[in-house]
Amino acid sequence: ERDVAEASYRRAAARRSQLDAEREAFNALKEKIKETEARDELTRLDYNRSFITSPIDGVITALPVKVGETLARGAPVATVSDTANLHIEAPVDEADAAKVSKGQEVRIIMDAYPDKVFYGTVSAISPVVLGKRLESKTFRVKVDFKNHPPMLKLGMSADVEIIVGKVRDSLIVPTQSIMEVKGKRYVYMISDNKARYREVQTGLYNWNFTEVGSGLKDGDVIVTNPDTPGLKDGVSVVYKKEQ
Repeated sequence: ERDVAEASYRRAAARRSQLDAEREAFNALKEKIKETEARDELTRLDYNRSFITSPIDGVITALPVKVGETLARGAPVATVSDTANLHIEAPVDEADAAKVSKGQEVRIIMDAYPDKVFYGTVSAISPVVLGKRLESKTFRVKVDFKNHPPMLKLGMSADVEIIVGKVRDSLIVPTQSIMEVKGKRYVYMISDNKARYREVQTGLYNWNFTEVGSGLKDGDVIVTNPDTPGLKDGVSVVYKKEQ
């Protein structure tokens, strides 16, 4: 019986040793799996970091880097433009700053479509005035199209006219006929076949016409091209009425 008991004990001890070895092997395998998973996670992170994701949907319009180049921190790698929501950024003279406000209507003439008028609204006004000391000072205005025209392309040029006010039944003259001298505005009015310097007070204006509040009356004849060579106050002129 003693021999049987010793044999059973040896078998149990051997079995326990085997279980301990299997447990150690299992634990080692678990650690190896964890290490493999950690390496896989690092590989996945490195893989994901190799991509740059745009925060918006759009079209790549500039790609200043090439494959294999070393990039400096913060250097741009691409420009993505949202061509579905184009807008205009236009410079406005600082003298007109008080007249411009968000929400104002804007008439837009695209250089590519000079015979078509588009409409938009002022959506943002820059708080910063640009321009050096001896340069014209301007601030930038963002204009959103009311209806996005499908034919427009990124980078197109345009003239914008911000509607800052409207008047009716006012006296208007061609904007090009007005001269500005030392802060005052003048026109050449024709009287007795002579050009006469006449100071005028102006109001609202656009590229084509300017409102005249005083200095002229309905029916007065003025020179529409004051830059005509030889034209000055008191010179005799011959004019032809427009048909």
